[in-house]
Amino acid sequence: MMHSELDQPKLTPGMTIQVSPVGTDSLDPSLGTIEEVKGDNLKLKLDLSFAMLGPKDLLLLQVDDDDRVGWARIVRADIGDDVQVVLGSIRWETNMQQRSARYPSRHRIVLTYSEHGLNPGDKETKRSLGETINVSETGVRFRVRTPLRVHTIVKMELFIDEVEPFVALGRVVRIVEGAEGKSGGFEVGVEFLRKLGGEESLYDLLKTFESEEEAA
Repeated sequence: MMHSELDQPKLTPGMTIQVSPVGTDSLDPSLGTIEEVKGDNLKLKLDLSFAMLGPKDLLLLQVDDDDRVGWARIVRADIGDDVQVVLGSIRWETNMQQRSARYPSRHRIVLTYSEHGLNPGDKETKRSLGETINVSETGVRFRVRTPLRVHTIVKMELFIDEVEPFVALGRVVRIVEGAEGKSGGFEVGVEFLRKLGGEESLYDLLKTFESEEEAA
């Protein structure tokens, strides 16, 4: 995977931003509110589910409708009615992934993501079940009943085997237009941003397909 480092997107106090913990698969993506922008530092207000995080923990940031993703370390964390963190050493980049070979896949996938609620400032954590269509080393395509917005950050649990799922953070890169099937649903393409666990099951699956191609 190649990265191109970019300038910081326009960030202002009161703006909502997608936030995903990177070092643990026990926390789900959520929405945070920017409290202050000061140079290279960013102060965010998060919900109490982030209380277990502390200095040096890594977060993934995504601004709505922006191709860039940010990687930031927590400098300070304060806990009260909510969690307020100061982030430093933020690096904004875009993924320039070389296209990897895709292989057919029909496995159960569970998605967790956060969306704006009906009222301003509200947010909802949602979970969707789907079935994969194909998979590669850099991403996955699957069918779900409810379409996701492009640039949505999702936590994925891909059950290639039923012992331990492959867990990753990803970003929706496309909704396949006209892909609605007779059974309903939409085809969604997601790129992997960070693998969090269970990679062996993914690599074993890809190796099986590669071996079959070599033997053909």
